[in-house]
Amino acid sequence: LQVCDESTKRSLSAPDRPNVYVRCGGGASRPVAVYTLHTMNPDGSGLRAISPFEEFEWTPSINDDGTILHARWDYVDRHNNAYMSLWSINPDGSNARIVYGNYTRSPHCIFEARAIPESNKMVFTASAHHAQTMGSLVMLDTSVDIDGPKPLTRLTPEVTFPEIERTAPSQYAHPWPLSERLYLTSWGVESSVNQGRTRVPNGFGVYVFDAKLGTMELIHRDATISTTCPIPIATRKRPPIFPENINRNGPQQGTFLISDIYRGLKTVKRGEIKAVRIIAVPPKCQPTMNSPSIGLTREDPGKCILGSAPVEADGSASFSVPSGVIVFFQALDARGMAGQTMRSTTHVQPGQTLSCIGCHEPRNQTPISRQLLAAKRAPSKITLAPSGSWPLRFDTLVQPLLDDKCVKCHSPKSDDAKGKKFDLTAARSYASLCGYGNPSIRQQVPVDYRRGTSIEGACIAANSAVMKLLDAPRG
Repeated sequence: LQVCDESTKRSLSAPDRPNVYVRCGGGASRPVAVYTLHTMNPDGSGLRAISPFEEFEWTPSINDDGTILHARWDYVDRHNNAYMSLWSINPDGSNARIVYGNYTRSPHCIFEARAIPESNKMVFTASAHHAQTMGSLVMLDTSVDIDGPKPLTRLTPEVTFPEIERTAPSQYAHPWPLSERLYLTSWGVESSVNQGRTRVPNGFGVYVFDAKLGTMELIHRDATISTTCPIPIATRKRPPIFPENINRNGPQQGTFLISDIYRGLKTVKRGEIKAVRIIAVPPKCQPTMNSPSIGLTREDPGKCILGSAPVEADGSASFSVPSGVIVFFQALDARGMAGQTMRSTTHVQPGQTLSCIGCHEPRNQTPISRQLLAAKRAPSKITLAPSGSWPLRFDTLVQPLLDDKCVKCHSPKSDDAKGKKFDLTAARSYASLCGYGNPSIRQQVPVDYRRGTSIEGACIAANSAVMKLLDAPRG
């Protein structure tokens, strides 16, 4: 994936191929471009993006089933530090899905995952977020669980998970499994985080690590430079080759099919969910952090509400979306209030149908075999959201209503002594509304953001002090 001739490099830097930049960090003097999954031919030609994700996707490898394993920095409306989990995707860019760690905070990053030969397990490097790709070696068994510590076996327990635990004096990196017991790996007395000390130029060497005995045998260490990334030159079993199933010249849309939106919801009563809202996350096309400052978290590229699609009486839904656009969903009641929200994104390729069995249900469950009402008809066309929703703009979507209905009283120039204290003019309305009530939205958002998981019924609008005021009986 790294072979690239000079002509290809020049074409990639052409003006019609703008970079996407990391949400947090960087700046005009230090732009940090986002790296996402691509495929190309051995000679560097035919470069093609297979993922539209707007944040980093790193350390790809081919799984035994022919899919591509990779780390993905997935922090949709949640803290940016902890969520670098393990995903997989088909080589044509279809069927992107989480493999492990969507709600796992320790370790912070699941890097360099590789399938272990003659095993259903994997090995990966447990790394830090603000650091080099190095840390502790971990064996993962997703047949045990797909989140949390239960499926993890620490192969190198003397090396702690960097950043989330104390910093260890030595680090592992670049594991290449030979079996569940033996691994080629890089190792060195290195700090994953630069703490101001001088690093030795040949800090890393290549070793064979025996997980049963906990011992290492040196293969090579250069006298002047680090030796890393061991790869055995040997015949190995070839993974299945996926056929190309995407008509890239056909209609640029795909379909989502939800079997039962109530599956996974614990407090919502059957029949209360009427629609699914589809929200897109646009890429960040300029390098400076918080410029402009968007949203209450500030570390946000904005949102685009595509619209909504109906949910059938049996909880099923089927709807078309633009292909190559990352989206997430909200389950809506009759008032359009969200009862549950995704904290991740997904996408479809042209002509693809991607299905799920519920809403926040355990991902290792299987669907109930039954005829879905939504599957008996053509996919719904999205009912478009109002002007100001694409992208979501307060000044277009909300402020005209305030100007028409509210500013007459809620303005510093108003004759209403009580009303003028709550300024809803264009200059102050956003801050006034977000700061209203106790707890205010500004207090609630950071709590939800740091928690990193969605709690059913805890969505902001349904619990805001502003909505409670508007819903209160008029006397």
